[in-house]
Amino acid sequence: MPLFLRALILLARNWRAILSIAGLMLAVGFSGKIFVHQLGESIGKFWWIAALACLVLLGREYIIGYFSLKRTESKKQKK
Repeated sequence: MPLFLRALILLARNWRAILSIAGLMLAVGFSGKIFVHQLGESIGKFWWIAALACLVLLGREYIIGYFSLKRTESKKQKK
């Protein structure tokens, strides 16, 4: 299995990554007229900040998982 797919699977097991994905989906949902109208103008103006924060956290967790797997692979190759 390719390394990036294993890193994605590892990402799916991480609670912070799952929370970031949920936050990203929630932040994107705020761009719709219904949600923006119900939750106020401030949410409508700043939804992209929440989306960016979730995207950064998600990227961070993916990179940590990827390099963890890469480190494990390199240790196996040295033996």
